[in-house]
Amino acid sequence: SQDAQKMLLSVLQEGVVTRIGDVRERKVDVKLVVATHEDLGEMVTEGRFRRDLFMRLNPACTVKLPSLVERDLDLSRLLAFCVQQAMVGPYLRELLESYRERHGISDESIQILSDGNIPKSRSDSLGLLLSSKAMGQLKRHRWPGNLREFSMTVENALVFTFAELANVPGGDRPDVVQLRPKLLRDLLRATLAPDDEEGEGWKTDVRIAPADTLNRVASEVERQYFVQLYILNEGDFRSMASVLLGDPELARKVQLRFNQLGLKVRDLKQRIG
Repeated sequence: SQDAQKMLLSVLQEGVVTRIGDVRERKVDVKLVVATHEDLGEMVTEGRFRRDLFMRLNPACTVKLPSLVERDLDLSRLLAFCVQQAMVGPYLRELLESYRERHGISDESIQILSDGNIPKSRSDSLGLLLSSKAMGQLKRHRWPGNLREFSMTVENALVFTFAELANVPGGDRPDVVQLRPKLLRDLLRATLAPDDEEGEGWKTDVRIAPADTLNRVASEVERQYFVQLYILNEGDFRSMASVLLGDPELARKVQLRFNQLGLKVRDLKQRIG
């Protein structure tokens, strides 16, 4: 509030406080660590935050924590972290213990697997398989709830998965459990706001600059989202085709358009990390 801002400014300027119910000023020597999810500069412009207080708080060191949707390159590590956190929770622990005991799996850890790195069968370890389609769903979701939403989604997906397997034979590879894309899609749809209910559509931001023809403007917009989609899907044209055309088998058509836009794979590979 404006009153609280005024009081805080007074403390920072004078270095003294007066306790509630007291009449004596007391000197204080403090350092402040300030956190906010608001744009204070914009609030100053709008008159909702005092300019003099903002200048006092303007730090020598600013740490910006990017939202989850801006950290797609960290998604695999965050996924592994959330899986480990969920494993020790009360809901999942009992299901996992039952599954391991039934299939003779002794190792209590879970290894995250992708389409291309499924190891040979091992009876003593458990792998969690996320296909490229499942990972694409996680990467395309906007995650308005950031890490809390991501962590809850991972935990719920694991609970549903192992609950479904409770009375199902393990098949040829009980050491590999797949996190089904359909289950993830259903869980992610449940978190969408009404305005976002448009299936598996993909959203991104583009910058529009004037050009001499509308065709050049449109091509530049198309080039920008092709670049972002290429990076998001780690250079997988099949995944890009799934997003743009709804069919991974049309990857060749997407790659052809990619080339027509003057984009080069070698130029973008370094941005994938």
